[in-house]
Amino acid sequence: MNFRFPLDDVRIGIVSARREVLAPSYSDDYYILNQHEFSMDVPGVAFFCASRGREVSIVPYPDADTASIELYLNGSVYGAVLHQRKILPLHGSSFRYRGQS
Repeated sequence: MNFRFPLDDVRIGIVSARREVLAPSYSDDYYILNQHEFSMDVPGVAFFCASRGREVSIVPYPDADTASIELYLNGSVYGAVLHQRKILPLHGSSFRYRGQS
C-alpha cells in the first residue's frame, strides 16, 4: 500500500506487530501517548503508531481499505507527528477570513 502524506521525510510502514508506547502520559480505549510517541487503535481500520515526528507504523485490520487508513493517517496521526516536532497543528475551520469561516 502506498499512502499520500504531506511530509516527505516521515517513514511510513506497514508492520505486523503493534508497537508499545513506553511510559504513557495519557491513555484511554483508543489512544496511548507520551511526549515522543503516539498510538491510536481505530477498530476495523488500523492500529497506528507515530514516533519522534519521523516514523509511522501501521497495522491494518483485515479488509481495511487504503482510503480509510489515509483518512486517519492524514488527520489524527499527522497532528501527532506535528506535535512531536513541536509544531502546533490548527484546523482550517478554526479561522475566519474576511468574516467568512
